[in-house]
Amino acid sequence: MNVVGCPPDNITYNILIKCFCQVGRIPEALSLVYMMNKRGLFPSKLSYERLLGSLCLSSSSDLAFTTFEEMLFHGYVPCNHNFNWLLYSLCKGNTLGKAYKVNDVMFKRGNTPGREVKRLLLEACHEHGEHELAILLVKNILVYEPC
Repeated sequence: MNVVGCPPDNITYNILIKCFCQVGRIPEALSLVYMMNKRGLFPSKLSYERLLGSLCLSSSSDLAFTTFEEMLFHGYVPCNHNFNWLLYSLCKGNTLGKAYKVNDVMFKRGNTPGREVKRLLLEACHEHGEHELAILLVKNILVYEPC
């Protein structure tokens, strides 16, 4: 695009990120985010949402968590659907410390994980001997969702 004198802007990058995510070309989408950051531009909330969802579906839980942290840094909060997908992905990837951090942010922002995700979190804690984490999780549930 620079060749024809039209430098890419936020809109251009966000459209390309969306397209790459839709066809499963996650590395290219991540590369665009990197290029945007180098130019002082940042993806829109919607682009981050698409990227986060695509990373979770592709079982890239570490990259999904990094994307989640970038979203928070830029003041974006994932939708409840992507919160749940991220928690699910982190539990399946056995990164329970990160899952707990996501869960904590989720509760503090007024979102609550779905019943199935709560069960999965507790099961994953039990499976991996993370009993302290399970207790913290149950305490969070009781504080933010009293009976």
